[in-house]
Amino acid sequence: PTQTERVNANLRLQISTLRANVSRLPKPLARMVNAAADEFEGNVAETSVANLNQTLDQTVTRPCEEAVNGRYPFARDSSEDISMADFAKLFAPGGLMDRFFAQNLAPLIDMTGQEWSWKQDARSSKDLAKSTLKAFQAAAEIRAAFFPSGGSTPLVSITFTPTSLNSEADSAVLNVDGQIVQSAQAGNAPSIVTWPSGAASGSASLSLMPEMPGRESALKFEGPWALKRLFDKATVTGDGASTEARFVIGGRDVAYTIQAGSGASPLILPALSAFSCPKAF
Repeated sequence: PTQTERVNANLRLQISTLRANVSRLPKPLARMVNAAADEFEGNVAETSVANLNQTLDQTVTRPCEEAVNGRYPFARDSSEDISMADFAKLFAPGGLMDRFFAQNLAPLIDMTGQEWSWKQDARSSKDLAKSTLKAFQAAAEIRAAFFPSGGSTPLVSITFTPTSLNSEADSAVLNVDGQIVQSAQAGNAPSIVTWPSGAASGSASLSLMPEMPGRESALKFEGPWALKRLFDKATVTGDGASTEARFVIGGRDVAYTIQAGSGASPLILPALSAFSCPKAF
């Protein structure tokens, strides 16, 4: 802890001691002491928030904005990707977001509800920004989806099960960094794809056979987020363990159910589009 943090902690202890002895005082004096304690506590809270903002800006906000701003998947229409290395630096267990949260915020947050909230019994958290809290909750959801095994690099096993194929197509081939998911008119088995694969340059494509003259027959994307870009082209229904993605290519459609372990699929994770770098409390 810094010297300021130690001083603040000592002040909080003294204020707590002061309040504990108020009941022994005459009522007029007790009111005065309580008022003084409230003022001291408010000053300590303001100092703590100021220090928190400074630490946040230096250790999280600046590196986060350098990595995230204007880059896919956080900027959905951008042609520039965030690198998997920068993504891991921000969101991995023990990464910038997780470390700051554990060291500074965890005791101040109620995480029992669907949406996190600041604990109201902590004076220092009563007036903190909800937008900043949402950023850290989104980061936690991203971490859970992309780092399910707790590793330092994103790695997810996704099960694709072909569910339907247009009658004008004999087959469909989903190719993720060389990992093939085959669809035919009958007899389609589930296939497991590991993503990101760690390939130097990622790629993902979906092709319908046979090719038809004058009609589009394939979708293809390059880069570390190629599979996510491909699934942006799908119509997605359902959530959790039962999610279907349907693609229409040149008027012909093919559909898959997708499942990523027991958690949310990283391919359609709302927290990715909702995330923005935390700025201040």
